[in-house]
Amino acid sequence: LLNLSGGGMRVHLTQPARVNGTVETNFCLPGTNVALQARGEVAWMDRKGNAGIRFLEISEPMKRDLQLWLEQQYFQTVKMS
Repeated sequence: LLNLSGGGMRVHLTQPARVNGTVETNFCLPGTNVALQARGEVAWMDRKGNAGIRFLEISEPMKRDLQLWLEQQYFQTVKMS
């Protein structure tokens, strides 16, 4: 997991792969034990194993957890500035 937003994530695959259609994502928010699950689609892929996944379905409680985590990351960055 390289980057995370409310709409999706950027990941690095250890082995380049061709993925079509929907994918299931399961991960913990970095630095927490909060597990998230979402269904998404691969929006883009490069030859170095990087891929962008756009979330298609994520439950409301998980969406709230993600939003709270993102806000915490933002405010930590602002405090350090």
